[in-house]
Amino acid sequence: MTIIRGMIFGCKKKMNDRSFFLDTILFSFHDALMSTLYFIRHGQASFGKSDYDQLSEKGKKQARLLAGYLHKNDFRFDIIIRGPQKRHEQTAHELIEIYRSCGRPCPDTLCMEELAEYDFTSVLKILMPVIISEDEQMNRNAARMFDEPKAFQRLFEAVMMRWVNGDPAIPHDISWEAFKSRVNRGIDSIMEKFGRGAHIGVFTSGGPISVSIQRALGLSGETAMQLNWQIVNCSVTRFKCTQDRIMLASFNEYPWLETHADRSLVTNNNKDKE
Repeated sequence: MTIIRGMIFGCKKKMNDRSFFLDTILFSFHDALMSTLYFIRHGQASFGKSDYDQLSEKGKKQARLLAGYLHKNDFRFDIIIRGPQKRHEQTAHELIEIYRSCGRPCPDTLCMEELAEYDFTSVLKILMPVIISEDEQMNRNAARMFDEPKAFQRLFEAVMMRWVNGDPAIPHDISWEAFKSRVNRGIDSIMEKFGRGAHIGVFTSGGPISVSIQRALGLSGETAMQLNWQIVNCSVTRFKCTQDRIMLASFNEYPWLETHADRSLVTNNNKDKE
């Protein structure tokens, strides 16, 4: 730091705006000590199939386009961290295969249970009958949900809002609070181990990404869930972090998809069931 101070004060006489120069140098120095976390939502899963936790054909194509973009633009991760679901592994696999096929050193891969998606199947089983019994409109949506994706979407959103607001019918182990605590333990672990000058690829689901955003911005559970529904499959949300602080740098980037001729490749919770 003595050398840096000497450089700063030695150059101050040549600067018209001394405070700007000082702030720029100190910010650059601080930024170099921070890590960048690239949270990547998995490719489209297999909605309506016997095994949802598999990438669909569209999901595989999304993952290949993401991997190709990262490789072409020379993104170099120091480590790849993924959640435990098969769709997380399959999405990360496309990037790892490009590393291998091009003879580039492949970063270590770490599977982290804390980055698993919430148990939406159990939440739906518990809360859907409650909502249907209370609301005639939701009852009509339930009758049409297998034929009309929008009907299912309306019902799903209503259930998720009840979940994040702590509906007493939900057992603690699958509650929003328990899910949020689990994801935050994972974030704490990543920051503690890699929160200094690293570039980390994190392959997970919309739920953990929305919890990370909630933490960085201090959002309510409802707002975090509403953001979750906007997160595009195979998009990137960036965070900067130290070992004790995390900040949102960008949200829901996907130029590898939005510039593609096939516009149907842009999918999220509102579109991937259509």
